Amino acid sequence: MMNNYLDRKKDIENTIIFVEGISDLAFLSLLLKRWNNYEYVEDLKVLKPRKGMKCTLYNAKSNNIIIFSVGGVENFNYAYNLLKPQINSSSTKNVVMIIDNDLNDEEKILNNLNLNMNLQANKWFVSKIIDDYEEEKELNMYIKIIPEGKIGALETVLIDAVRKTEEDITLSAVNYIDNLNDIESKYISKKRLNLKAKTGVIFNLLSPDKTFDALQKKFELINIDDESIIDNFGFLKKVI
Repeated sequence: MMNNYLDRKKDIENTIIFVEGISDLAFLSLLLKRWNNYEYVEDLKVLKPRKGMKCTLYNAKSNNIIIFSVGGVENFNYAYNLLKPQINSSSTKNVVMIIDNDLNDEEKILNNLNLNMNLQANKWFVSKIIDDYEEEKELNMYIKIIPEGKIGALETVLIDAVRKTEEDITLSAVNYIDNLNDIESKYISKKRLNLKAKTGVIFNLLSPDKTFDALQKKFELINIDDESIIDNFGFLKKVI
C-alpha cells in the first residue's frame, strides 16, 4: 500500500481492521467517532483490489485505524496479503478481523481464512510473524465472529440493539420480511439479504426522513452503548 499520509506519520500506532462489507465499515467508523473521536482521513489505494473492496483511514492523535472492507468472506486471505507490507511494518501493532457467523462453527470459520497461522476466535492472542527486516515480530490479533454463539451478522447485532427500545417496530419488520411469499421475496432469497432487508425496514420505520440517507446516518439511530453492541465490539476499546 502506497500512501503519503502513512509515510509521514512515523511515530504512530496502526491498527488494521478487516471486515466483510461496506455496512460493517460504515458502522465501525461511527463507533470510532463516538467512542474516541476518530476522524476520517482518506480512502487508501491498494494494488490489485477486487470488486467491492474499500480501504479507509481514520486517525485520533497517536493512533491510526485502517478499515478494509474486503468484499466478502472469501476475500479475507487475499486482502490480508494485499496489506502484508503494512502489517509487517513496525508501526502496525494490531490486526482485527470481523467475520459474519454464517456457520456457527468457530473451527471451520477460522480454517476457511487460510492464513497459515494459529488463530483463535473471540479473544486477543499474539501471532508471531516475520517483519520487513526478516526479524520475528509479535502481532496482536483478534478474530471476532459476530454474533457469537448463533448464526447471523452485523445486522443481527443491530436488530438486537433496536429491539430493546423499539420492540413493536422490530417485531413488525421481522415478521413482514419472514412472511413474504415467493414472488415478493425473490430479491431477498439469501439469508444475508434477508437480514439486510429486515434492518432496512426497521431503520426506515424508525426514521422515514432518513430513508435515502447514507448508511452511517441511519446507524446514528443505534445506541452504541447498548449491551449487544458492547458484547460484540467492546474488545476494540483496547486498541482505540
